[in-house]
Amino acid sequence: MPGFPKLSDDILIIVLAVIAALLVGIIVFIILRLLTTKRTDHEIKRLAAEKRYDDAIAKGEDYLKRHKPDFAILVAMGEAHDSKGSLQSALKYFTDASLMVHGNKPVYHSIVLRMARMCEKLGRNKDALSYYLMILEADGSNAEVLYEIALYHYDHRNMKKAREFLEQLLKLKPGLIDARFIYGKTLSETGNYASAIKQFELLEKYDPANSEVYFYKGRCLENLKQYHDASAAYDTYLSFEGLVPDQKERAMIAQVQTMLRAKEHKAGAEKAESFLRSEVSEGAKKELLYLFANLKKELGEEFEAIMIYDLIAKIDPLFRDAGTIAQKYEKLLPHTAFKQYFVSDEGRFDEICKRMLDENTCRIIHRSVDQYIYHSEGRYTVFFRHIDPINYAQMSAIENVITLQRGAFGGCEIYAIYGTDSDTSVHPWRKTSALTERESFLRILKKALET
Repeated sequence: MPGFPKLSDDILIIVLAVIAALLVGIIVFIILRLLTTKRTDHEIKRLAAEKRYDDAIAKGEDYLKRHKPDFAILVAMGEAHDSKGSLQSALKYFTDASLMVHGNKPVYHSIVLRMARMCEKLGRNKDALSYYLMILEADGSNAEVLYEIALYHYDHRNMKKAREFLEQLLKLKPGLIDARFIYGKTLSETGNYASAIKQFELLEKYDPANSEVYFYKGRCLENLKQYHDASAAYDTYLSFEGLVPDQKERAMIAQVQTMLRAKEHKAGAEKAESFLRSEVSEGAKKELLYLFANLKKELGEEFEAIMIYDLIAKIDPLFRDAGTIAQKYEKLLPHTAFKQYFVSDEGRFDEICKRMLDENTCRIIHRSVDQYIYHSEGRYTVFFRHIDPINYAQMSAIENVITLQRGAFGGCEIYAIYGTDSDTSVHPWRKTSALTERESFLRILKKALET
């Protein structure tokens, strides 16, 4: 038995050598596997970055045929399919990847978040929301998920829920700029304009490069009837470079509408005219022309307004009521002399009226947006400043001005293109007044313009 220990030692050495060789083999195999996986993952991402999506996917599929599924490869394949637009395949790979890391909550949640986004892209909105809520149930302070849920509700016009999740998020992370912007929009779209403005004013300070902040602030100010400030906000918005045409045009239209509501008719007309000189789409052009016509009408330049309505009707006869207006006054349009009569400049209108009177002894006793009234040797002459017929209330206003004058009444003559409407024909003042209208009016106007 003396040789037995020696034999045992030899066997032990052999066994240890075999174990060592196996361990080395396993380590080498693991290292090679890791290197192969890392190299394949890198190659898939490189090909996808070069937009060679089919090559990237083929590379991943080849790997998965020869090896067991790997988390990194599955994620890379999901990303490649997502970039290619194969959303269903992307969702499948992300789902497979999630099954491999179920025990690692942070990683698992990051993959479930991707699955939720894929579901949104696929239009499976309820599935997306269930994934978001699943993560939120496990991690109630997950800011990214709170934002995604809020955004989901905002996109689906559930403003109450969107506001609830945004307020919860902003308590946790008050510095999240994107969330604060959506919060401002949510407040704005639910009629909380003053609160929304506070959010946009914060964003002006901390995110001044976001042009949309100024547009939505302008909308809120407009709804609060702070038209001057709204117009200034739109001006700031339009000063940004790189605005896409649709964005620029909506602000142009909004600003001119604001100026019309603010009764800034002259400035609004100048703004509309400047916008129309720029390159705009046909849709925006029609909107701006229509607003321009309304501003011209408010200024008293009614004939120019009709000419603009006629221009719109030639572009699109069915646009708003432009075609109806153009048709109503089509017989008037050839007589461009009326453009000289319907002016906003008071001095110019006074000059035209006096030329039509053809006398130097008259004096003006009343001027307004509706009429100018002159007096000479007991006689009164009224120049009506609108194209439409004089209505009963307007005739009463003329009567009131003249009857308040002292001195003898020697008669009244009224110049109005379309005279009076049917109701006004029975007005007592109409029966005592001479009326110059239509062809007679045009003839006298043309003669006055020749002098």
